[in-house]
Amino acid sequence: METSVLVEMPRLVDAGELLVALTERGLAADLAHVEGGWEIEVQPGAAEAERAPSEVSGLIDAWLAERGLPFVPMRVGERAFAVRPPLD
Repeated sequence: METSVLVEMPRLVDAGELLVALTERGLAADLAHVEGGWEIEVQPGAAEAERAPSEVSGLIDAWLAERGLPFVPMRVGERAFAVRPPLD
């Protein structure tokens, strides 16, 4: 069973800041460069694996609101999110 949660980010600066926010909240996470941007892989503990997508989604929402960033988090899979600029 896959337990990690992936978060796609378009810019390194934002990916780095979100990575710090996630780790400050006790989540183990790594940053990697991928085609078209950056990806954060969050590795929840076995006990948190089932609720991890909801927890990560809530943390993304709070992080965006705190910073007033004009991005929209979108679910792109069962355990994957993409943070993108809003569509015109």
